[in-house]
Amino acid sequence: MRRRHLRLITAYCLAMLGCLLLFPFICEAREAAVRPATTILYQKGTDEKALAPPPVETPPTRIKPERPEAPARLSLFDAIDQALRGNQKIQVNSYNPQKASQDLKAAEAVYDSSVFSSGNLGRVNRPTNSLLDTGTLREDVLLENKWFLRSGAKKFLPSGATVSVYQEIDRLNSNSLYVVPDPQATSRLVVEATQPLLKGFWDRNNRTLIKVAKLTVDITNEEFRQTVMDVVAEVGKGYWQLVLEREFEHIANLTLAMAEELYRRESVRMQRGLSTQLDADRALTAVELRRADLLRAHTRVKSISDQLKLLLSLPEELPEIIPLTKPLMAPGKFDLNEAVAAALKNRPELERAQKVVSVSQSRKDLARHNRLPKLDAAFRLTKNGLGTYPGRALDTVYGDAYNSWLASLEFEYPLGNRASKAEYAKRSLEYDQSNTEAQRIKDQIVTEVSLAIREVNLAQKEIPTTQKAKVAAERVVESENARFELGQKTNEELLRAQDLLATAAREYARSVVNYNISLTALSRVKGAILKDLGIEIKE
Repeated sequence: MRRRHLRLITAYCLAMLGCLLLFPFICEAREAAVRPATTILYQKGTDEKALAPPPVETPPTRIKPERPEAPARLSLFDAIDQALRGNQKIQVNSYNPQKASQDLKAAEAVYDSSVFSSGNLGRVNRPTNSLLDTGTLREDVLLENKWFLRSGAKKFLPSGATVSVYQEIDRLNSNSLYVVPDPQATSRLVVEATQPLLKGFWDRNNRTLIKVAKLTVDITNEEFRQTVMDVVAEVGKGYWQLVLEREFEHIANLTLAMAEELYRRESVRMQRGLSTQLDADRALTAVELRRADLLRAHTRVKSISDQLKLLLSLPEELPEIIPLTKPLMAPGKFDLNEAVAAALKNRPELERAQKVVSVSQSRKDLARHNRLPKLDAAFRLTKNGLGTYPGRALDTVYGDAYNSWLASLEFEYPLGNRASKAEYAKRSLEYDQSNTEAQRIKDQIVTEVSLAIREVNLAQKEIPTTQKAKVAAERVVESENARFELGQKTNEELLRAQDLLATAAREYARSVVNYNISLTALSRVKGAILKDLGIEIKE
């Protein structure tokens, strides 16, 4: 009975195991039956329509993000803040000071200490050449086992000296009778120092490299500051240009509305017999021409807005930028001498040029120094130890006074010394060139400040003049409109008066915006645009 139960249990387990093994294949066959075929082989004589694969459902298209419908309403400070955060030119140039700082660290790393270690292991097995190899005629083969180890530290000092301290230890096992004791271990504690006395004294090469690296950090900082100032000034100019173009668009819209109203009135008058077809056509011509002007104004607004969006790194799908800051019209007084003094003090271009002069001066001084001959002094002190094993050799080094020393001088001077003289001549030319460039930039700054103040004064004087012209043009339009209503004049004079008003309004808007643009330019050429806006660059 027990055997029967055992057989049933065994059979049941085998059946379950078989089902588990066949289950993946059954599932795969079922999936293959349900899943549509992806490849169909066509045979001759068969109906291609019957063998055509079932239509494959295309995946749903990716929903594109909706474009923002609301325009960007920005004040001048908002636009500048956005440019400082997202302008790509500023982001690209922001890496240069960081890279220069890493170069400075690398230049200063020349005075870092270093540790070193070396060793070797060898065996000698060769026939003897003479009795001096083994010291006996009974040995015709020289056998030696030797290992060597050296460890220590070294440092390069600002004086130009190189100091190193290291410990040497080796062990020798030989069949030569001349090796006493055998086996033996030797140990040496060595202190070495090398000091240049002429060329290389006080480490002029590395000191110059470090000084140049520091100046390069300052130069890259000034270049970054110049980039920020240029971008801020460009944003300010683009912002006011957008204000001007939108005002032009508004003026074009108003003049178009006046022409359309006049055309409507002329159409009514012509139906009543109070006007002629010529008057209606003249009004219609004005409508179409002004509509074309409005289209051009709208295109200019779009172009300036796109340029400003690029400066601010705003998305292209943004419909438009609406400036909120009103132009400044309050007059001011500007002193040329004060502006020039401020520019010479704050302009990053001049500061950078002066740093370049300092770099050239340092390289020139180094080239003058490198014309000297080479004269190096060296000193070496060695404490020696000997024993049958390494521990004993080390004890002897630090316990006994087996000291050796060596002092030396090394002199070298190339005949003619033409390479050093040529390098010095080249660096002298670079120094003169950098001085000339600094003077050129200084003169250019003085000229730019003078021109900027002249532009500010001109724009400041244009505002009241163009404003009076606009007011007078408005009165002319009112007068011509009254005469037209009374039938004393045709619409020709009224249209001409409307065009005159549009021209005067544009000139007034241009003078106001030019005044604000010239103020931004003056602040830029004085080097005070960041300070005036409360912008601070932290290193």
